[in-house]
Amino acid sequence: MTMTTDGVGMTWRQLIATIWLATMAGAFGVADARSHAEGRRSVPAMVARVLPAVVSITTRQIAERSLGKLAMAAGAFEEAETHLARALEVFASIDYRFHVARTRLLLAEVSQRRGNREAVVGHVQEAYDMFKLMRVSKYIERAEKMATAFGAVLA
Repeated sequence: MTMTTDGVGMTWRQLIATIWLATMAGAFGVADARSHAEGRRSVPAMVARVLPAVVSITTRQIAERSLGKLAMAAGAFEEAETHLARALEVFASIDYRFHVARTRLLLAEVSQRRGNREAVVGHVQEAYDMFKLMRVSKYIERAEKMATAFGAVLA
């Protein structure tokens, strides 16, 4: 299946690969926030341009969450929060608890970097509760470590 947006032909696998590469670039500090200021097309901008053409709502929200991770890596915490909130809203509307909880962990990290301790505690607690309900030990441990690192006490 090939999707076309603005003259860009890309399969869904190519889109996922692009998002993955963009995420890795952000994680390793390769993403350059100056490209946006200088008017050059950045990887997040290219991904955002083809994002509406993605058919699967789940894939679209995972991509949205990845854009939030990229923005966070670039230090654009307000933009990161916007992308993550969009993803969270849709995941919650379709009751996709696993991705709701994963997105909440990212929102906790953004909130911590923005100095919003109340939001940090709320997001980590919600994620922790969902992971416990689903019995996903890897993410239960991740939420516990994050709570400890952020000085939050889980109920």
